[in-house]
Amino acid sequence: MADTRVPGDAPQSAGRPFGPLGRLMMWLGIISGAFVVLVIVVPISPWFPEATREAGEVDNLFKFMLAASGVIFIYVQGLLLAFALRYRRRKNEPDDAVGPTVHGHTGLEMAWSAVPALLLLVLTVLSLRVWSDEHAVQKDPLQLGVKGFQFGWTFSLRQYGIGFNKNLSTVTIPVNRPVYVSEQSPDVIHSFWVPEFRIKQDVVPGLTTHEEFTPTRTGTYRVICTEFCGSGHSGMVTTLRVASQADFVTWLRKNGARRLPAPTTAALVQP
Repeated sequence: MADTRVPGDAPQSAGRPFGPLGRLMMWLGIISGAFVVLVIVVPISPWFPEATREAGEVDNLFKFMLAASGVIFIYVQGLLLAFALRYRRRKNEPDDAVGPTVHGHTGLEMAWSAVPALLLLVLTVLSLRVWSDEHAVQKDPLQLGVKGFQFGWTFSLRQYGIGFNKNLSTVTIPVNRPVYVSEQSPDVIHSFWVPEFRIKQDVVPGLTTHEEFTPTRTGTYRVICTEFCGSGHSGMVTTLRVASQADFVTWLRKNGARRLPAPTTAALVQP
């Protein structure tokens, strides 16, 4: 039988289940799988402490985004490097040499459009779950008022008779109690961010924005403005302390609270 191959065609690899491209895709798949396992297994908290119940949900969402984008990065960069090496210009080729003509592949184009679309859909669903959890009012929350102004923070705890006061630039809240935050600004847009809590909410003039979190670790945490608000923006940092219930009551007494948490609610504290 006559040989029907076009001169210059590469000979078929007899007995090999994968060609060079198949082997490349297999190795990229192995690397991607190892990367996904690494993302799942390695915890974030040793590097970035989690101090609220919601922090774990946000970190899991971040891990999903890191794993998905990491796999895409590995395949794109791996194929880019392989094709750059495989189809580079050879020394014996003229400067104006034209590479092989490559036509579109409908199935491949549909795949690389459908997969990112599916990932975005999953990401949207997971993000909405985290967002709704951070904005749902829990049972018996601590009502924490936050006011951002150029260039500082002040707080209120109206449940206990503590209103906004610019001298109250730090605040203490109890551990393991839901906190419902109401934020406002009298001047420009600010942004209330506590890194260890994994919460960040814009503070918009004329509006009252809200979010919810439950602190799970005692300690002192930074409150940072992440929206450029003027020349003093970089110094718009204060602290928020998470303490035991006893320490919280002590802090209330020192800051002129008119009411105390149960079971001592009936006792009035004179300012």
